[in-house]
Amino acid sequence: MRGPLAAVLDIGTSQLKAALVGEDGRFAGSCAQAWGYSSVPGVPGGLRFSPEELLQTLGRLMGRLGEQCGGLDRVCAVIVSAQRLGGVLLNRDGGVLEGVPNIDRRAAALCRTLDRAEYEEYYRVCGRWPGAQHMLGRMRWFAAQPGGASVGKILSISDYLTWRLCGEMASDPTTACETACLDIRTGGWSREILEREGLERGLFPPLVPPGTVLGWTKGPAARALGLPEGVPVCAGAGDTQLGLLGAGALSPGQQAVVAGSSAPVNQVLSEPRTDPACRTVTNPYLIPGLWVMEANAMLTGMSFAWAQGLLFEEGGAEGYRKLEELARKGLEEREEEQIFVFAGASLANSRGGGLYPTGQIRFAMSDWNAGRVSRGAFAFSVFEGAAFAVLANRVLLAQAGGEPVPEDFLMGGGETKLALLLELLQHGSGGTLRRVEGADLTCLGGAVLALTAVGAHQSLEAACAAMVRTVPVSAPGSEALKRWAACAPRRQAAWVREWSRAAHKDTD
Repeated sequence: MRGPLAAVLDIGTSQLKAALVGEDGRFAGSCAQAWGYSSVPGVPGGLRFSPEELLQTLGRLMGRLGEQCGGLDRVCAVIVSAQRLGGVLLNRDGGVLEGVPNIDRRAAALCRTLDRAEYEEYYRVCGRWPGAQHMLGRMRWFAAQPGGASVGKILSISDYLTWRLCGEMASDPTTACETACLDIRTGGWSREILEREGLERGLFPPLVPPGTVLGWTKGPAARALGLPEGVPVCAGAGDTQLGLLGAGALSPGQQAVVAGSSAPVNQVLSEPRTDPACRTVTNPYLIPGLWVMEANAMLTGMSFAWAQGLLFEEGGAEGYRKLEELARKGLEEREEEQIFVFAGASLANSRGGGLYPTGQIRFAMSDWNAGRVSRGAFAFSVFEGAAFAVLANRVLLAQAGGEPVPEDFLMGGGETKLALLLELLQHGSGGTLRRVEGADLTCLGGAVLALTAVGAHQSLEAACAAMVRTVPVSAPGSEALKRWAACAPRRQAAWVREWSRAAHKDTD
């Protein structure tokens, strides 16, 4: 592959990725590496990372990428995507105070004790129910700590890395909204919320449209990544919104699932609607004048990873192949009795922070006594639970947005490598599921945005037409799958009832 390439850095919950993507949407190279966090001593639920170590690890990834592709001299744009709820706190001199990952819950106990009467009003403004996972909640925690007043700037992880690469500090609305301090209706920082929370406007960077060319690579960070000086650095965007763009969802009414560690189900909106029951999240979209409502099926991908690690010694592709093979055996043996697995897949619940509190496994003792709780039944239930979570959240989205469930929907990301999951979704939806081709949906969306920003494509629509490819899922299915599809609506309704009952009990 010749021609210019976009370099995309993606900081996920459990993996770091680096990719080089051409104008036709094809990946010249990509590499990934697992990463994690350390506990904060004496702070229950507290997690941290070192931004400097993150930069060094990304440098090693870019070095491997350069070896794959014969160098980085064809990079014409750089863009960073990151987990939306993570952040980096700087002191008033610009030094790093703390790197905070999205799954940090240091503020959980504090947030449970607060008067939440005002939160419904906040929800209408910022599009999410403020909680321990948002920077608003974390800043309440930091304010209660000795030295809490020393925080000088609040950046998302992508904002921080972009700043290090080009020297310009800014954020974009699709990322900034996850602080719970942005007014989604105007796309600007909410004066009302900041004043109520006692937060200075200067804590937050200025806002620019996603993809804005902020500057050019320079300095130690660019050298650490092996990038030549003078490459345009583009403002990033929320990783899920980039995944939505990478799926080619550009028009109001379209639904797309970005299936990685979690499975956000998104619907494009023409106005900033919020859910009367406060279950979903509403975000500004990458395209001016459009918004996205999200109902996250949560940790479906991590459930698959956990299940294959529990059942098989082999990791990677071989472990997943064996998991799917075992799940298909479980499907063939399946009887009408219910087996429910709560290992991460769930219904959207912005009020509850989105995460199912305990991830417990539940099944009927009658199934246990009858010998139906087998390895195959367990493996299949992980697939079924993920499918039901996605399908139920599609319905919830339509209810919250006041629109019918669209017949067709798009899906991309790592979970689409699991053919059985796609088959269950195709048969269970009764519509048409289109799978997005490509090594990584978020990186593809980042490349679409960056290459448009530097003029390689004239518009996002033109870039998607050239770079995004989707194929309908062909799932004729076995007789066992057809039998499953016949009773899927009833089983899904039972799954929703059981999940809701267990979740309500656990949060009482």
